This record gives sequence, structure tokens and C-alpha cells, in this order.
Amino acid sequence: MTDYYRIVPWFSTKEWLKVYNSLYCTTSDNDYPNALKWLLIWKARCPSLPSGIESTLSLLDVYVQDTNAVDKTDDQLIRLAYSSAIMRFVNHMFDSDAAKGKSLYRIAETRGVPDWIVDLRHETAHSNNLPSLELLREATSICLQWLHDNYWLLHKEILKDYVVNKNELLTTVSEENISSLISVWTMLSFLLHTNSEVKSLANIPLDLQKSLFNDIQDLFGSAINLSNLKMPVRTLISQLDTFSGKMINNINKDHLIRLLVDEESLVLSTKVYKAMSTKKKGLDAVYVKCFEVFLQFLTSHDLLEEFTLEVIRITERFKTNRAQSKLAAKWVSQILKALRNTQMFLEQAAKKNVDVQNKTKKELLSLFHHWFPNAKSCPLFLDLKKPVPLSFTDINIIQPIITNYNPNLTLFISDLLHLVRPKLPNPIKNRISKLALLIASPQGFNAKSEKIYTPEDFNVQLEDMKLDNIASNKSVDAIIPHTSDHEVECKEYSIWKKASRNHEWSSCPIGLLPWQMEENMSNDMDIDQ
Repeated sequence: MTDYYRIVPWFSTKEWLKVYNSLYCTTSDNDYPNALKWLLIWKARCPSLPSGIESTLSLLDVYVQDTNAVDKTDDQLIRLAYSSAIMRFVNHMFDSDAAKGKSLYRIAETRGVPDWIVDLRHETAHSNNLPSLELLREATSICLQWLHDNYWLLHKEILKDYVVNKNELLTTVSEENISSLISVWTMLSFLLHTNSEVKSLANIPLDLQKSLFNDIQDLFGSAINLSNLKMPVRTLISQLDTFSGKMINNINKDHLIRLLVDEESLVLSTKVYKAMSTKKKGLDAVYVKCFEVFLQFLTSHDLLEEFTLEVIRITERFKTNRAQSKLAAKWVSQILKALRNTQMFLEQAAKKNVDVQNKTKKELLSLFHHWFPNAKSCPLFLDLKKPVPLSFTDINIIQPIITNYNPNLTLFISDLLHLVRPKLPNPIKNRISKLALLIASPQGFNAKSEKIYTPEDFNVQLEDMKLDNIASNKSVDAIIPHTSDHEVECKEYSIWKKASRNHEWSSCPIGLLPWQMEENMSNDMDIDQ
């Protein structure tokens, strides 16, 4: 199977041949009404029919109406219908050659169509009078025969059934094409950087222009017209987005994500990072902006979630590639900050009952800055219409991420915890972040404490446990049982034991507790007896 497949309106070769035989049967009379019925079914299944079938349908529809017409006196409408169908036939079948600058008469001569049919087309388009009905009927018959010889018969020779399952469809796009697709969007992202002077295709440096154009033509053929060098780069991106979406539907997503984060990925390239970013703790805004279009492309096609989760896995490879794993953690932080902006925006829009789906990107950004004028500057904005993926808002889903040993976790754990809904209390977020820091750098914490703990520390522990219970919707009483002041029995699930006030602490020797004194005295009494 080729790298591309086309969805056709007929169910099988048998159905196609049935329509063909109704149109061009050699053993008996043609069954035009039945053929027309099937062509209309195909039109309903697939509004964009191949040019040959579309032209056949237009001509056949008028011919059947003319044959079945009851009133033969008024032929004006039928002449208009015939003329329109013939004009559509000429336009459809000769359009590709006409685009190259050839005249319709030269094309008709080359393709074997009588030149007087081209005259009918011109007369229909520019004259005040329509051709005669007899001439139009004759032209329709010739056009249908021409369609048989130049379209239907050719396809009959090569038409075959090819049945595929879902897994085969997902592998129809080759690995080379997937890499080219990633390369195209990464290159466009760099070209459309805010500091870049590239506004149209003509502004692209010649070496990059040649490479970009070759990749686009290899991926989409003539579907993307690159001849107009005055075309703005944003217009090209808009066109590519539609075709790329169709290609992504036929790609194995896991395979695509692996290619997005492999060793040749520019996003995780430490060389590109060192060349463009000077910040040690985060990422330079200029560096981030170079990948904005690329990340927006992933967002619009629902790939950002899987991409980010895969980048998080790379942060855990600190033993094999320390530099790249740290860069991956910085990118995770940046993406999560952008998602946080989206989350804040959508929550505010919901409060104010603002419909954001019908607003443009420019209007959404303006609204964001109006609502959050003091928001921390974030160079990266994603789709403000798309909600944050569940993978980053559910505490149960992110638990394996924040509990796994990963020194790079400190770079993005705070951004991750801010996305959790319902919101976590600040003390809990702080304690989790501190724990991650302890795991990442245990040498910065003293193993031994010089502090002497008092009952006040016990009260602080109780308050922390209450916070934990609020977060987990549990009752404090289920964890901390009530005990009386005189209760000295130690509970099995507790390390704490309250001392009774009845003991004489001042008379107790160093190294013993009051109740141990009583036990010793009791034992001595037993021995004496």
C-alpha cells in the first residue's frame, strides 16, 4: 500500500462496476436512471467527488431530466441545465492544464475533445443566447463518451479492493514522512519567531526555503501551492495545519511522540539550548518563543499531553544523560506554566459567563491581560480555549510522578501542584515541594536535629494531620483518638502516651519512669513474701 490512501464513496469494486455497467453497458440498453441514483448516493457519502465522476453526474442528471420531461414545449430551463453541465465538464476536466497557461482550444485538441464544445462553453459563459437543444444533446453524448474513454475505462483496468484494519491505517505514514512533518513545523516555529524578520515566503533564506519547500512537497504534493512567494508565513501555517491534521489521524501516536523526543529533537537539544539560552534556572523567553508555533501545533492536535508526559519520563534519566534530563525538566516547567495560564483564564471566563469559543486568538490574549494584569510574565501561550488535560489536574494520576525518585522534580513540582483540582492547601503543597527538595539534595539537610521537642510540637503535628484529613476528606477523630488526662494505656496505633498526674515525678530516680518504679516495688514485695 502507498504512503497515502484515499477514502472513496463506493463500498467495493463490485459496486463501482455495477454503476459502470449501468452507464456504459455494451450488451443491452444503458440504465441511466439507476446509474444516476448510485451517483447521487456517492455524492451524499462524499461531497467532494473525483472530477470525472462529478462531471458524469452533472451531465447524466440533465440527460435523465430531459428524457423524462413531460412538458416538451418550454426548453429554456433544460437548455440552461445542459449548458451549465457542459461548462462544468470543460472546467473540471481541463482545469489542471489551464492552470499552466494553456488555452482551452489547445487543451481540447490535445485531449481529443471537439473544439466546438469549447465554443459552447464560451457561448454559455459570455453570450446572451443559449445553444440549441439539439446541439446541447449531441455535445452531452460526446462528453459522456469522452468520460468513458478517459476516466471510467482507465479506472476499470486498475481498480482493486484493498481491505485494511485499524492498525494498518495507523502505519500508512512512513517514519521518514513523520520526521519531515516534525521538521517542517519546527522550522516554521523558528521562522515565525517574534524577533524574526521573516514575514512572507520570499523572506526565508534560500537554503532554508529550498529545504522547507522540498519537505512540504514530499508530504502534501501539489495540495499546497508554494509558487506565490508573497504568501505570508502565517497563511502557509494555516494551510499546513489542516493537511497535517489529516496526516496525524493516520499516524501511530506513540511512534510520533517517540520521534518528537528522540536524540535529534531540537526541543531537547542541549546544543541549541546552550546557543540560545543563558539562564541557569529557567529558559530564556527568546529561546521559548522559537518553539511556540510548534507547541501550539501539538496543542491543537491533542498531542501536548502525551508529549509532556514523555518529556517528564526523560527528566528521570538523570543517571544516563544529566544535561538533557535537566533541560527536559525546564521545558516541563515552562509548559505547565502555560497550562496554568490557560486554567486561570478558563476558570475566570466561567465565573464571568464569557463564551471564549467564538473569540479570536488576539481577542483571547487581550482578555487574559485585562483579567490578569499582574500575572507573572510567561513567554509561552497555548490554546486558551482548550482545558488543561486531566493527567495534570488529578492528584491520583500525578501521584506516581511526584513520589518517584527524581532530582529534577524540584524544577517543575510546584507548577504541577498548582494545576491540581480541587486545589491543594498551601501547607500541603509546601510540604510536598520540600520533600522533593530533600530527595533531590539530601546533603543540604541535617540528619540529626539539635532541637528539644515539647508538647507544643505535638500540637503542631495535630494541626498538620488536620490539614491532611481536610485534603483527604477524612475525620480528624478517625486518626487522633480522644483520651482522658488520667489515661495511661498506650494505643496500638500511636507512639504517644500521656502521663498521669498522679505520679510523683520528683521522687523518681533518673533513668526510670514513675510506673516503672511501681512495677519494681511490686516485684520486690512478691520476693519478700
